Formats: sequence, structure tokens, C-alpha cells
Amino acid sequence: MRDFIDYLQEAFINASGGNTYDNSYSNLDLTSRSLLHFHTPSGSRITLSSVVGPRFGTSYSIGNKDGWISYLYSNRPLTDPDFTTSSERIPLRDLLRCYRSLSTRAVNHAVGHNLVYGRLYLPQNRLEALVASRVKRQVNLTLRAVSQGTLRHGGTLLGLAQWDDPKGRFGLETLASSDGGVLGLRGLWNATNPVSPTETPELTAEDKERVNGRFSVGGEIYYGLLNKSGGMSLGGRFQTLPSHAGTPLTATVTFNLLGHMSATYAVMAGDCTLASMFGFNVYSYESEWAVGMELWRKRRPLAATAAIEAEEQAEEELAAANESRLAEAALAEAFWTNAVDVDGSVKDEVVRNEADPATMAAFSPLESADTETLTTTTISTITPSPPASPPPDLPEYRERSFQAKLEWRLDDDSDNTPKVLYDPTTGEKITQADEPDEYSAGVLKCRFDQHMRLGLLYEGRYKSLLFSLGTDIDLKKLEAPFRGVGLAVQFSS
Repeated sequence: MRDFIDYLQEAFINASGGNTYDNSYSNLDLTSRSLLHFHTPSGSRITLSSVVGPRFGTSYSIGNKDGWISYLYSNRPLTDPDFTTSSERIPLRDLLRCYRSLSTRAVNHAVGHNLVYGRLYLPQNRLEALVASRVKRQVNLTLRAVSQGTLRHGGTLLGLAQWDDPKGRFGLETLASSDGGVLGLRGLWNATNPVSPTETPELTAEDKERVNGRFSVGGEIYYGLLNKSGGMSLGGRFQTLPSHAGTPLTATVTFNLLGHMSATYAVMAGDCTLASMFGFNVYSYESEWAVGMELWRKRRPLAATAAIEAEEQAEEELAAANESRLAEAALAEAFWTNAVDVDGSVKDEVVRNEADPATMAAFSPLESADTETLTTTTISTITPSPPASPPPDLPEYRERSFQAKLEWRLDDDSDNTPKVLYDPTTGEKITQADEPDEYSAGVLKCRFDQHMRLGLLYEGRYKSLLFSLGTDIDLKKLEAPFRGVGLAVQFSS
């Protein structure tokens, strides 16, 4: 599961004017890596997070033998009304998704946006820090540092400068690291369909019929001043845009200086996403492959479920009413058959039992005028009994609403307004119009590689808790295939 601080950091970046993922060469195969190399929890871990204000967030995590304390501050507040940090309301696809769609809007970052992030690992006494600043609309400076006694020179420092083209045609990054004195340059260029300055660009009929995607090429080169070694790699990617009418897909290929070539392919079909990877080295017989999958579980919202249950209950009541009417008709037919002779006169035993005239009149078939006159004359000799009074109306039983339970009161019995639904976790009013037909309730992820290692992970939400349950299985060691089962729980407010 993605860490809450990472989710919050992405939210602050988007609040400043856009994201920096699409035009970064380091994120060329981000979708495939998320599907094929997801992390499975080991042991148990509990993470508590909170957004103290619109600019500051904290997170605390406790595991079996370790933990961490992290914080994040931004001088640009989160003002998006649709954004939420509560674990019971965060859209699961935004937090757990692996397939990331490309943006069709050019970034427009705000100048002067600063971000500070820090994390302290205990008991390792490891400190991580990040400082980012948007000095210009196109230039972003980032400084990362790691401090730990076991590292060489006590820690490392990495500086990164990013240049984002305003028209979305390319992105450049330069980096410098104190670990080995590494200097590097990498970039990505969008060869087709660059981003548009508008949110939803207008598409012609011809654009809707063709494969609407974006082809990008890029590369990186780096050199170590201390160890006198370097490297280089080239890569390309084709990915469909959100406006594509067909199946979303992503295909990438990379080739480095050492002769290693890797190709990935990912496709999303409804609630299922499939990915595959194949890599080999042109100078040896070594090769690798891996396949992965994620499958989303859908669930109907509370309002829709209640509406379906109410409709089913109404159908059952209608069927019961029809059965009751059929039974009354059968009873009337049986009574008339036993009470009247063949010539239409009422039998003597019925008169002696002083049958109710109203009942006799109701059961009379009134087939002819003669029969009606005869029946009326015969029954007129019977002393009529007063009609039975109808039973009193019983009050309709209604279960006490959740809002009334929260306020320690009873519902108003005279209130005949339609039943109101409340979320059992938040107590807020729910309307069927405000909810989608279905929403994501969890995702199952699976991967398998050439080493016969199987990874399983299920991520979902139980009330206000986000959880991840996963395990790694080694099929080559059938005597002890399980490497352990892990459970991670997150809560944020």
C-alpha cells in the first residue's frame, strides 16, 4: 500500500498546478513496476496519520521491531473541496491504483511553492529529509538527504533540478550525488500528442476513431567522478490517453549500455489490469520474465442497496396481497356452494345459524333478477346483526435512525417523511443521487516471475481502516513455500 505521506506529497504537488510524473524519464515504466514489483507487508504494522492543518501532516508507524515518525509541511494549502485525507473517505483507486493514466493538461505550477518532508526510523536512527522549491514555473529544485551511522561518510546527499516545458513537449532532469560523486542528465520528449493547455481538448470524429495515444522517447547518462565509471540507457513508451475510446494500454522498452533490454506491456480491461515483462542481455544467455495482475472488487453503495431491498419488500407485499385475495375468492365460492340449493334458495341450516345478511349479500352471485328477488325475500326474515367495526390502525414499526441513536433520542412517530439513510461509519446523510452505481471496495494483486515466486496481496478498507494483507510463496520449496504473512493497517484523519 502506498504510504499516506507519499499520497499527501502528491496532493500538494497537484495543488501547486500539476504533476511531474508524465514527463519524467525515471517514471517511464511506472505502471508496470507497480504491477510487477509491489511490496508485500512482513509481520504486522500499524500506521496512524493526521493532517493537522491545510499545510501540515504527520504520520506514525509501529511494526514488529521498528517504526518511524514522519512529517510534511507545505506553504501552499490544500484548498480542493473534493480532496479528503480521511481513511474512510479516500477513494481507493487514487491510493491503491497501479495503472496510471497520462494527463492531457499542461502543468502550470505556482512560483514559490515550498515543500519540506522528514522521516526518522527507530531504532535504526536513520533520518531522511527532503526539501523542494518551485523557483520558477518551469524549474523545480529538490534536495534529498539520508543520515545514518552505517553509511559511508555518515550519509548521502542528492540534488535534483527539473525543467518542465510549459507546452508539455519535454522534461529535463539533472542530478548530482555525494555518493561516488555521480553527475547525471536525463530527459523525456513527447513525440506525438503533447499535452493541451485546456482541461478537456475537443476531439473531432476522426480523432475518436483512431488510436489516441502518446509516444515518448527518452534517455539518461551519468558518470561517477570517484570510481571513474558511467552508464547510459535509452527508452520509449506508448500509452493511450484518457480520451481513447478503446482499451487503455501501455507499452515500454528500455536498453542500457551493458546490453540489457527490457520490454513491458500493461492493459486495463474494466476492473482488471494485466502486465507482463520480458528482459534479456544481448551478451549472455540470461533472461527474466514476470507477469502481474490486479483485480478490483466492486460493491453497491448503501443507498442503492437500501433501494433494492425496499423494492424487493414491496414486491413481496404485493405477492402476499394477491394470495390473500385469491384465498378470499376461494372461500366465497365454497360458502356459496354450501349455502344455496340448486333452485337458488338458501338452505334451512344457514337460516337457523342466523348468517350475517351483509355476508350473504356479499357472497350472492346475483346471476338473474329472479334469483336476486328470491334471495332478498328469504334473507329479509333474518334479524340483521350490526356490522363489525374495522380493526384499529396499528402504528407502523420503524427502526430508529442512526442519527437519532447518535443524539440519544427517539424518532418522531408523527413524522411521515421518507426514510433517511445514514452512513454507519460517519453518521452523515446518504442519498442515492449522490453516490455512483458501484464503488471500489478492494483490490487483489498477484505477480509471478521466472524464479517460481508468487506474490499475493489484497488491499481494501474495513469501515475507517485501510489494510493490506499479503504473502510471498516460493514454489521451488514446497516443503516450506510460505515466507510469511504480513498485515499492515493504516488510519488517517
